[in-house]
Amino acid sequence: MTANAANGSGEQPREGVAGPSSGGPAPAIRAYVESGCRSCGYALELMERVRHEYPTVRVEVVDVGVSSERLPDGVFAVPTVVLDGNVISLGTPSWERLAEQIEATIAAAERAPSHESRTP
Repeated sequence: MTANAANGSGEQPREGVAGPSSGGPAPAIRAYVESGCRSCGYALELMERVRHEYPTVRVEVVDVGVSSERLPDGVFAVPTVVLDGNVISLGTPSWERLAEQIEATIAAAERAPSHESRTP
């Protein structure tokens, strides 16, 4: 189940958000949390900050206590942060570390060749 980090209500991920100038898909970040987890509050705050400071990044919060989806490999504790399918933090990362990794992911997407810009 995807939850809004601010209030715990259900929210659909922002699909189709354009990525960086490459025209590719937007980077996606997921935070796996659980109700009652004392460490998860800061992870939720970080996801809200990502939403605010990186509007092209798709942000999802998954409460593992209520979600019926199978957890991806590498997610075995909460909080866990996954960026574009890669576990980047078991536990809550610092904002500086998280921002650095988001920016590196965005920069890599900008360097990747766009399928739309190729000429036949």
